[in-house]
Amino acid sequence: NLPSALALEKNIKIISLSYILDGAEQDEKNFDGKAYYNALRSGKVAQTSMVNTEAFSSQFRRDIECGNDIIYIGISGGISGTVNAARIAAAEVKDGFIEKYGSDKKVPEIIIIDSLGASLGEGMIVLKAADAISRGMSVDEVADKARALVPSMCQCFTVEDLKHLKRTGRISGAASLIGGLLGIQPILIGNNDGKIVMRDKIRGSKRALDALADR
Repeated sequence: NLPSALALEKNIKIISLSYILDGAEQDEKNFDGKAYYNALRSGKVAQTSMVNTEAFSSQFRRDIECGNDIIYIGISGGISGTVNAARIAAAEVKDGFIEKYGSDKKVPEIIIIDSLGASLGEGMIVLKAADAISRGMSVDEVADKARALVPSMCQCFTVEDLKHLKRTGRISGAASLIGGLLGIQPILIGNNDGKIVMRDKIRGSKRALDALADR
């Protein structure tokens, strides 16, 4: 959820997830939040799709052919297979580089980091990493800094309706039952494994927002 202009300014490359809304595939680079959530409220169904291995491989290959090291910081492995796909692609691309140039040529780094977060929680770690690069830190120093930030990020949120999180497997069926009980609204949190779990149950949306502000 980093604005495109900011990503461009910080020289951040984004390999986008995609989603299908009302039968039409969309690219998250052109994500319109207001239109998207209004569509969900009107009853339209959205399906998300992780980044596949080939999409990672093609981007990683272009970068290491230019001699660039890569640090990829991805959405939580607890809610998406995207980071795992990146790891598979990184291993394949590095093996291909060695096969093409031999073991005498230095292989650029491809470092994959699971943010254990999503949305702006992931984005804030990316921004810190980009700033570290601009200060001249080495690829290993930047990666260490990003990894150190992961456990310090705590994402806490609420939603009006749990049905979408349940349908996509982001939360368990048992956790989703609470959403229909007498206007009770859940407080959700990303745990240490990057999975979404219930932290609290609040009656009414205003109280739920107040609880988030208090936290």
